[in-house]
Amino acid sequence: MKSAMKASIMAKIVGVICLVIILALVTGACSGNTGSSPTPSAAARSTTTPAPTPMSIPTATPAPDQPPAITGVPVLPDLDGDVGDLTQVVLYDLSWNEIAVDRDSDPAYRFDVDRGSNYILVADYSRGPALAAVTTSVTGLLEQDITIDSEVAMSLIIATEQAFEDFLPGSLSRPLDDLVADANQAVANLNAFYDDRNTNRDADRVADAIHALTLDHLNRSALIYTDDINEAMIRSYGGGLQGIRSLQEMVNDPLPPLNPHFVFTRYNSRNEVDFGMSDLETTRWDFMGAEGMTPHIATGGDKVVYAGATNTEIASIGERLLGLYVRDLGTSPSDAQLITPWNMDVFTPSWSPDQTKIAFAGRYVTSPSSTRSPAWYPMNIFVIDVETRAITQLTNDRELVFERVEGSLNPSWSPDGRTIVFDYGVGGVGDTNPDIRLETVQVDNPATRSILLWPGQAGLWQPAGPRYSPDGSQIMFAANVEDDEPIWDYSIVIIPSDYDINGGRVQVHANNGFDDSAPDWSYDGRFILFSSDRGGEPGRMSGSAYLKPFYVMNAYTGELVEDLGDFANAGFYYGARFCATEAVMAAVAGVQKDSTGKAVISGTDRRTSTTTNSDYNYYRETIPAANNIVDAYGSPAYNYGVSSWW
Repeated sequence: MKSAMKASIMAKIVGVICLVIILALVTGACSGNTGSSPTPSAAARSTTTPAPTPMSIPTATPAPDQPPAITGVPVLPDLDGDVGDLTQVVLYDLSWNEIAVDRDSDPAYRFDVDRGSNYILVADYSRGPALAAVTTSVTGLLEQDITIDSEVAMSLIIATEQAFEDFLPGSLSRPLDDLVADANQAVANLNAFYDDRNTNRDADRVADAIHALTLDHLNRSALIYTDDINEAMIRSYGGGLQGIRSLQEMVNDPLPPLNPHFVFTRYNSRNEVDFGMSDLETTRWDFMGAEGMTPHIATGGDKVVYAGATNTEIASIGERLLGLYVRDLGTSPSDAQLITPWNMDVFTPSWSPDQTKIAFAGRYVTSPSSTRSPAWYPMNIFVIDVETRAITQLTNDRELVFERVEGSLNPSWSPDGRTIVFDYGVGGVGDTNPDIRLETVQVDNPATRSILLWPGQAGLWQPAGPRYSPDGSQIMFAANVEDDEPIWDYSIVIIPSDYDINGGRVQVHANNGFDDSAPDWSYDGRFILFSSDRGGEPGRMSGSAYLKPFYVMNAYTGELVEDLGDFANAGFYYGARFCATEAVMAAVAGVQKDSTGKAVISGTDRRTSTTTNSDYNYYRETIPAANNIVDAYGSPAYNYGVSSWW
């Protein structure tokens, strides 16, 4: 790769590897929404402890001869962000009509109410966010604290009942008291799950996602509206692809919370490119197949997509085209299916949030068998329907370029699946500072293509690898800050997703002289996974690219949480992406089965190698059915390798 393109790819740096990889393969093989009613949603586990805060279930209602009233206090969970001071507690009826306000500085509140009615309580904080609760029917003195658990319970009712306007009987499938009881039970199950993942198996992933959504917004002092508690948002925060089920189903037949992993590209010491999937403790690996790069798995998905070499060779340069391959998790690399045409060259694929489509950078190559040097056109953004294989082209840039990996790259979907953000840049011979910018395009209306961030705007140069936040309100990327030279000192930057329209705050993480690049959000919004040279790790590839192990930082504070280190002892790895799946990374001996047909985990981190191939010791099996895993002693094994910082 010429130096002219160095600046355009930190998240595009896989492009630097691309040509070397392909040659090795050949030689080796041949907005924020506004809704009807402001209410905080739900939340995830605390950022300082792995479990949610203790649940506050309303106490038993005393004898009806007591005057009907509601008392309690607002209680915040542990947060990294500052929500400010409590400003008021507001009492609403079930149609969100304000009844009374307690503005006393004492957090304890009391409201006299009508007997036999249910109510909504909201605690507002000075920096914007709020916590809420919906009560059971009041027959006497009801004690109801306003906590993250009461908020999750209320949001579960909103989500499962689609109660975006009110909680009136005509809007609900069952009596509100019954729904509150089930919602409280779902939250209790979630708390028990985080007390002991392997023993308590009754938590549901939708409750976990709503909990994550709320905690993320509290940490960012962001207000959530009832309309935000929808299927697309819940899916984005780890609610899975199955959709929102009834509360009764969630309590009686739960789908356990998803398991956190990450996937990455590796260029190993044998001149092979492959990709892997790992747990967060980096003790179990599944190298999912050679001849593949830039893998991606949708949140809650069960398939991996990657760019891999096809059988079509560009005769004039002796390199093969790259195509899109899709494979079910837990299957053999030979089961992967090529889904793009024989004459298409692709890069940086990204699943849609519902795992039905894939956005990718690509181009059609005319006459690949020609012995004449190819005329490179820029990569453009395409979307392919996985089932029908229908391809839609969203951008149509046609100027000639000098590099194979130039143009529109690194597409990322908004949580609602309507918009794609990507970076665009072309260089040229002698051009040491190509103009790279961030752009967006609506999937159903390509004419809406617009520039989100111009080169040099807000002092940001060469932005690359944009990623939507789980709620779609922010976009993160790597960029040179106050420096338009093509040097290796990228920082991680976050801007509002409507920055081109409304501007807003530009957040810069790790602008410290290190080269921090290729960032990706965790699905709960709490963490940022990125590549960096900050550890001073040795190793180079082709004299132009440093080995870049992975690091994790707190998304709200920028504090380094974990150094995942030089884990694979290979040549080069890059482009790690968080994912959440049902799969379990299990150290197994050939996938043994017990008498019931369940996979048996060996209980050790290494299995005995029968060859001289040291990589064999790193291999692990990806087991898709998390519900059907038992450990060596027959006990449920939900997820080995969930670290203490998650």
